[in-house]
Parts: sequence; structure tokens; C-alpha cells
Amino acid sequence: MNRTGLRSGAISGCRIPTRPHGVSEGTALKYQSQAFAAALSDGYMTMDVLGAIGFGWLVLNNIKGHSNSDNFLANTGKVVLVYGSIMSLVYLGIAWIGANFSDPVANGGALLSGYMEWSMGTPGVILLGVIMTTACLTTAVGLTCASASFFSKNYRFVTYKTAAVSIVIVSTLVANAGLSTLIQVTLPLVVILHPVTITVVALAVYFKKQPFNGLVYGLTLLTATITGAIDAAKITGAVPEHLAVLFSEYLPLYQFNACWITPSLLVFVLSITAQKFWQIRGQAIPA
Repeated sequence: MNRTGLRSGAISGCRIPTRPHGVSEGTALKYQSQAFAAALSDGYMTMDVLGAIGFGWLVLNNIKGHSNSDNFLANTGKVVLVYGSIMSLVYLGIAWIGANFSDPVANGGALLSGYMEWSMGTPGVILLGVIMTTACLTTAVGLTCASASFFSKNYRFVTYKTAAVSIVIVSTLVANAGLSTLIQVTLPLVVILHPVTITVVALAVYFKKQPFNGLVYGLTLLTATITGAIDAAKITGAVPEHLAVLFSEYLPLYQFNACWITPSLLVFVLSITAQKFWQIRGQAIPA
């Protein structure tokens, strides 16, 4: 976020605690019974994990270009600490607005727009537009650059310019569908991709120090994908009742929309154990 976004955000942020729209009427029902599961499924909609992969890659490359190996970790830690602190304050402010907003709204965008219009009138809506534009522009540029760089480096027939322009055009067309429509259409795919993304990152960390094995990698990733699809079906209400009962009984963390964690860890451990066993007997699992 640049200086304009920070300055505008600070101005509006200071007004939030002193200008509640209404009175908090208590915790939503789904958060009363299963707060973790509700927060996890709602958090999937933000797609922050998916964005962090691309944007984080871009940030790390920039830090590497301006740091030596001795202070790389320290500089990365500073970036994480500053960014994490600022974003925590932002999300706490948004949560406070939502908890005290009395009018029904379709999504978070409508909530923020409604609050700013009520609090500051038309200038408030314009200010919100400035904040959103400056804040999201950096993310959009970062993700576009990171994605274009990835495609141009891994696929010879794709140039950086072609990839960047294509991403911008497709993103523009998709964005005009509207936030509520995007959430409804993309939520199942996003819920599946989150376990896959987390698993890929975890496996990358593991195989950085260990010899790569395609079978271990593939089995673990396949398990995360399948069980992630089960979580997606549950969140979207597509799991038949008899299967829901079965999954609740035999899949740990199913009620928390995180049933992919235990099977993925189990398959990973078993495949690594099998690999070590066959190595001891002089026959390595094919890589």
C-alpha cells in the first residue's frame, strides 16, 4: 500500500471506533456453535493464501536483490512483522464495522461502502474508492508481474508481455461479474485450491533438504486435492446427508472444514516411511 492509501486509511480508521453505525446484537449463530469452522470457510473466500504465494514470491525476489545472505532472513522478518501488524489492524477495523452495522448487506464491499456513506457521505465513498484503488493496485500489479514472470520462465512459447496483458484482460472481464457472483462461482474451486497450495508449499520446504521423490509428492498432493474437494462440497452444501454422517464419524476435522489435514499428513508419513523401508532393503521407491 502506498503513502496515499496509508494516509487515507489512517484518516478513516481513526473515525471508526467513534462512529458505530448501530449496536452489536451478539455473535452470529454459525460463530456461536462452530467459530473455527465458520472463520475458516469465510477466510477461504478472501483468497489471501493464494495471493500470498504469488505476491510473496515477488517480495522475496526483491529482498534477495537488495540483501546479502547474512541479513536476508532479518529483512524478510521485518517485512512480515510490519505487514502483519498493519493488516491485523485493518481486519480488526473491518470486523468492528461489521459487528456494529445494522443494515442488511450482500457482502463486505457493500458493507464498507454503506458505512462510509453513512459516516462521511459522498466524500466518504470517494475516499473508500481511493483507499481500495491504492491498496488493491499494488496487489494486482504484484500478482500480475509474478504470474507473468512464472509463465514466461516456464513456458517458452509465452512471452512476459503476452502473459501480463492476457492476465489483465481476463481479470478485468472476470471482475465485472460482481463480488457476490464471483464468491458464489469460485468458492468451491478456491476451497479446493487452498489445501493444494498449502500442501505444495509444505512439500517444497521438505524436499528442499531431502531428495525429491515424485511418488511421495504425488500421493500427498492427490490426497489433499480429494479431501479438499470434500471440504468444498460440505461448505457449498453439496454433500448428501448419509455421506455427511459418514464423513463426520471417520474424517477428523470434517466439522471444521479441514478434513484434508489429517489424511494428507497420514499419506505423507506413510509414503516417506515406505520410501525409507525400501531404501533400507536396497530398493528405492521410483522417483
